[in-house]
Parts: sequence; C-alpha cells; structure tokens
Amino acid sequence: MIITDYNTDVFNFKKHIQELYNFNELEDLHLLTPKDIEYSKIFEIGEDSNTIFHNKFYKKLNNGWNEFIDLYKQFVIDLINKDNNLKFETILFQKTPTFRVHLPNNVAVGKFHSDSEFNHPIGEINYIIPITKMYGTNTVWCESNVGLCDYHPIPRLEFGNLFQFNGNQLKHGNLINKTNKTRISMDFRIISKKDFDNSKKDYSLTTKKKFEIGEYYEKL
Repeated sequence: MIITDYNTDVFNFKKHIQELYNFNELEDLHLLTPKDIEYSKIFEIGEDSNTIFHNKFYKKLNNGWNEFIDLYKQFVIDLINKDNNLKFETILFQKTPTFRVHLPNNVAVGKFHSDSEFNHPIGEINYIIPITKMYGTNTVWCESNVGLCDYHPIPRLEFGNLFQFNGNQLKHGNLINKTNKTRISMDFRIISKKDFDNSKKDYSLTTKKKFEIGEYYEKL
C-alpha cells in the first residue's frame, strides 16, 4: 500500500464533480436525494453503482465529457512518467475510471472481494483517488495479506492523495457508513502489456466489458 500526492491545481477532479451536481459540499451529496427515492436497503453487487449520482456521472461520461476524460488520461500519463517502476513498461490503463458513492447508512461496494474474483487479470495495480475525505466507516477496508480476512481501514485519505494497493489479490470492501457524510472517490487499474499478454482474455463480471484494448483498457 502506497500513498502519494498530486497537484490538485492541475488535476482538479473535485471541481468537475462539483460542477456536475451544481453542489460544492460533496460530503453532503446525499442531501440531494429526491424525496421519492430511498436508499435504505443495503446495496448488493449491481445496485451499488446504480444510484442517481452514479447515473448522472456515467451519463455525462458516456456522452463525451471530453474535458474530464482528457484530464484523467493526463493524470495516468503523469503517474506513469513519475514512477520509475512503470515508466519503462508498456502500460494499459482502465479506459474510464470507476465512480464510487458511499452514502450514509449504506455501502459503496456490495460485498468484500478481490478483483480477481470478478475476472480481473493478475498483474493489475489498483489506484484510488479520493474526492472527499475517506476515513472510518466511509472508507475502504482491506485485509493485510492474502487470505487473512483481517479487515482494517486503509489509511485516512483526502483530496490530493493517491492510494495504490493490490486489490486484485487482497480482499477489500466497505462497512456500513456511519459517519453521516458521503464519501466520493474514483478508482482505476493499470496493467503491464506483458501481464496483459499472458492473461486469460475474459470480461468484467460487473461492467460486462471485455478485458481488451479499446474496451476495458486503453494503451499508453
């Protein structure tokens, strides 16, 4: 597990998400839930990415949110160029980031899991970009070593941090959020071309996208 920082003036993801919802206090985003919608049932896999907040994000992303996508791609390029362990490799990266909304009294991911359980190829590296503070029961909980299931919260994260971990092999998930604050974050994965070439070309059990260049991945 590694935490690094990045320049939020250059990569101001928060500003774009604030503009998307026309709402600055993103930790209180749950207050924008319409009165005729309830999220009282604890989400299961599939339901956890189907709120009005997810739908608005992905609708704009899929309709050509070029400014945001270009910023994300430049962020990944900057990350690779600064990491001596990666910059000499041919890297594939997740074509569009995954958006997480951890509402109060609910979860952001429907079950504890390792990404390999959802067909992700071995060799992927996971990164989390917090948009709001991640702490206590509104953050990701992860086992310390493969198979231990001794779940602990990852270190406290804030906007401007980047968290790297082996989510492909380590089981991770969420507790019910008792902080009374919404957590918003994005995550993405990268994989070396070598590991990709040696992997079984499968598809994501959550997004249904094939782990292929041009579908789930894009090439740097």
